[in-house]
Amino acid sequence: MNALILDAEARTANIKEIALPQPAADELLVKVESISLNPIDPLYVVHPLGKTGRTVGSDFAGHVVGIGSQVPESASLQRSDRVAGFLQGACSINERPGAFSEYLTIPWDLVWRIPDIVSSDEAAGVSLVALTAAQGIWYRMGLLAPFEYDREAVLKENLGWRQSDSSDGDEPGTINVLIYSASTSVGLYAAQMARLSAKASGKKIKLFGTASKIRWEFLKAEPYAYDHLVDYRDKDWPQQIKTMSEGAGMNYAYDGLSEGESVARVASTLADNGKMAIVRSREGGAWKASDLPIEPTYGAVWEGLGEEVQYEGFTVRKSPAAREFAVAFYKWLSKALSSELRPVPIRLMPGGLEKVVEDGFALLGAGGVGHRQVKREKHWMRPPSVDLCNPGATCPEEKDRTPTRYTPTFTARTIAATTRSRDSEDTSEILPVPTLWPSRSSSDTASPSSTGNAQSTTPITVGHPPITTSTNESHKPNSRPIPIPAISGSMGGIIALIALGVLLLLCRRRQQRKNIYQAPIYVSPYNTDSDMTPPINSFQQRKVQQSCSEVHQPGGREIRTGLGRRIGTLSLQRIAGLPAEAVDRWRS
Repeated sequence: MNALILDAEARTANIKEIALPQPAADELLVKVESISLNPIDPLYVVHPLGKTGRTVGSDFAGHVVGIGSQVPESASLQRSDRVAGFLQGACSINERPGAFSEYLTIPWDLVWRIPDIVSSDEAAGVSLVALTAAQGIWYRMGLLAPFEYDREAVLKENLGWRQSDSSDGDEPGTINVLIYSASTSVGLYAAQMARLSAKASGKKIKLFGTASKIRWEFLKAEPYAYDHLVDYRDKDWPQQIKTMSEGAGMNYAYDGLSEGESVARVASTLADNGKMAIVRSREGGAWKASDLPIEPTYGAVWEGLGEEVQYEGFTVRKSPAAREFAVAFYKWLSKALSSELRPVPIRLMPGGLEKVVEDGFALLGAGGVGHRQVKREKHWMRPPSVDLCNPGATCPEEKDRTPTRYTPTFTARTIAATTRSRDSEDTSEILPVPTLWPSRSSSDTASPSSTGNAQSTTPITVGHPPITTSTNESHKPNSRPIPIPAISGSMGGIIALIALGVLLLLCRRRQQRKNIYQAPIYVSPYNTDSDMTPPINSFQQRKVQQSCSEVHQPGGREIRTGLGRRIGTLSLQRIAGLPAEAVDRWRS
């Protein structure tokens, strides 16, 4: 099979043919249909931690083709079931294979089933960022989750805050929650999860967020429904947050970027005993801050895989509690995406695995937002942020180009997988959203850090080689409807063609009727009043019909062949059966 393999010395990745993996007793063999490219993927190719020969990549979606012998029957997994998940591809020192390949193996309980309403392209961009947001909102900060998991085990491993440690009890029924980088993919999921927590707990949540003003209209709509938004470019935005909260501050703050000054600024908005979660560690060097009112809770999304994660200089320990949470979250996710949780919209990129490095890595860069310097005219190579404008707005990032308007219904900053063939034209398409959901979009760009976390940034999904192309149209709920004018125009053309065909058929039948031989009426050469039209038998009639293409009507004097030549006396005598003397007299 083909896979995207790390070349640590050259700091790149290349497609190579490797052996088909064999699933362990508790694993599934999955045929990959779509992959999602997160900023963490190019980061650890350009700055490798893994060794040469390791398969890179994290997010995937596909279908089951093999089941290990110890996968329990209670899992109800069958071949051809559509599943999604993520692996830790080249993002740590641990030598575990990634997801950017035609086939992969994964523990059976670390995948979630894709609902029929969600395409494989959309599903590929869900797993890593959705679990990142769930970890931050639910088990790190302790907001009530809409599913059961072992909260005490999380607390014993010091992975999150105890609910009693927060000040939200001072105002029963009201909780102030801040999400920094609200319009990133993680931010979009975090907002929805905060709303679900309010529904589960019965408490009112006031949702505060940071984003560019051009995104505000989108973020204030359902399902995010932000109560207050500030522009992160404003130097005094933390003070604006405090003013909007009437001086109360934030009970919970989630920094979905955790880069530069963001951690210190977010921490400054906290109320007494407020809680804060971040997505990058201090050890990784993405942020440096001292004199924080609290020490934020940190954890890598890879904790959910239940394996130790090693970086240069520090280690994220193996966490059974984090794995148990991930398993419970995936069970809930399989149902929630049909009703409660809206996936982040996706942008398709053509080219399959061959274009991951050339286009996908170039688009995302290998560092912070400032590293994204690629400028190309292809619309799938637009900066991720240009898809995040309010409906009908022209994004400022496009000011140096011909203005192009985008609508959140059909665009978003997640770039999702396409299964086009290598030989297909150099085109790409934007997936429309399922009609079950309202229009949706996404948001500000966030950048990766050297800590190995991809949580704060939007996934980009890139198409898979033709061997993985799905031909099951039932798995494509997002097919764009055909406009009514296009349907009307097509029907009009079809009707016109049918009418033309009928007209040609009638003309041909009329011509055929004219070509039937009719014997001419001859004047009697013997000066009698009798009709001298000779009789003609059926055999002679068929002969004449075969040899004549045009015959004059009764009363005429000529018979013409298909070439327009006169039939001579002998021919007329042979056809009509007249005596030669009568013919000569008639002609004279």
